[in-house]
Amino acid sequence: MTLAEHDALLKEEGRYDAMVEEQERRERERQERAREWRKARVPLVADLRAFGVEVESEWDLVNTTKPYPDAVPVLLRHLPKGYPDRVREGIARALAARGPRALAAGRDRHAWDVLVVEFQKSKDPTALGAKWGMACALSVAGDDSVIEEVIELLSEERHGENRVPLLDVLARSQVEEAHRLLKNLADDPQLGQGAKELLKKKKRRRGRKN
Repeated sequence: MTLAEHDALLKEEGRYDAMVEEQERRERERQERAREWRKARVPLVADLRAFGVEVESEWDLVNTTKPYPDAVPVLLRHLPKGYPDRVREGIARALAARGPRALAAGRDRHAWDVLVVEFQKSKDPTALGAKWGMACALSVAGDDSVIEEVIELLSEERHGENRVPLLDVLARSQVEEAHRLLKNLADDPQLGQGAKELLKKKKRRRGRKN
């Protein structure tokens, strides 16, 4: 059925006007959210620009390969502030995109501590928003200097599937307990799929080395 045929059918059934009204309502809501986000991020963008980071949005830092070392402390300062979830997600993902050189817990304990606090505070259950973004940043920052904290976070079921990115820290670890836990989590209802994928990757890497 073509789009024209679909619309004709809806008109025949008297449902076309309702569909158009619903589409218009959703578009108005989308535009209102976008305006809210633009207004909310003004102080963040101003602070970034003051440090020479020329962006229109925190998401610009997610979608670039340019090294912006001056952005990291600014992003960390703003993450705990009461921004809308979409802005907080962008901040967290921008931090994750800066890579382990910028965030590694062994070199910057402050960054790790801020991320852990904000991850634990977030109640987003969706594994799609700010909490997931923070988990991605934690997965980049985590190393064996904080492996016990990573294991503790993974044990807290209230975080749900938002814990999945933290499995990467186990996979990189040189600590035997981390390897055992990754294997054990292969049967976990929320973390199992992620654990299995990482175990397969580790097995393939060992095979190539041999």
